[in-house]
Amino acid sequence: MLKQGLIILVLILFAFACKKKKDTEPTPEPVPEKTCALTIELQRYDSLGDLETDHSGVSVSLSLNGPVVSISGTTTASGILNFPNVPARIGVPNIFKSGYDGAPLMFDLTNSTSYTISGVPVAKVSPFKIQSFTGQFVNKDSITLSFTIDKSIPAGKLLKVAVLTGTNSGISSSNHFSADLIFLNTTTVNKYNIALLPSLKSKLNTLAYGTTFYITAIPVSYGLYQSNLYGGSVVLGDNNYYPSALSYVKNW
Repeated sequence: MLKQGLIILVLILFAFACKKKKDTEPTPEPVPEKTCALTIELQRYDSLGDLETDHSGVSVSLSLNGPVVSISGTTTASGILNFPNVPARIGVPNIFKSGYDGAPLMFDLTNSTSYTISGVPVAKVSPFKIQSFTGQFVNKDSITLSFTIDKSIPAGKLLKVAVLTGTNSGISSSNHFSADLIFLNTTTVNKYNIALLPSLKSKLNTLAYGTTFYITAIPVSYGLYQSNLYGGSVVLGDNNYYPSALSYVKNW
């Protein structure tokens, strides 16, 4: 009986000692989050799409998935921004300069210790507007646009105009299913045939018979940018002044 009592007492003391040891063990240090050295090279373009020599004054703030962190910077003349310790996540650089249009893009740092994004365009907003915008749809090989530009184009320069097409009337720089560029050196355009523009022609061929499609045009500075954020081309440097979209019905 005494032997059994001693055994029980030893077990109680052993359990207490283990519990005390467990209670006093230090809390393990949290594992530091993996970081990445991110470099972004921004390039400013003027209102006619020419590369500028000074790329300063562009602000960039990083939006990352997961816990919120505050990381931002502003370019100097080189346009290069170095962020040495960015959490290795997926993110988006928010690019801003007054009067300019920043390229929408995303990056994935999850498997990198060093990541560089080169030649990101930041386009000055076009000062030009389209007026008296009309069109005529004859057949699949004849879709013409007529319009005027509100101010003269500088001598020796070409104005880029993006022709956008979609299946709803609210076409915009990022809401369209095709985009083509045309280049103008005159302020008056009479019956410019857009039917053979490659993106427009290809996309219209995929529409079902009887589908209504819409067309608009907008002066731009930089032009088209292939955005991995939107999964397609977007227009950079548009002035957000869009003429009313023309509507037609596919009859072939």
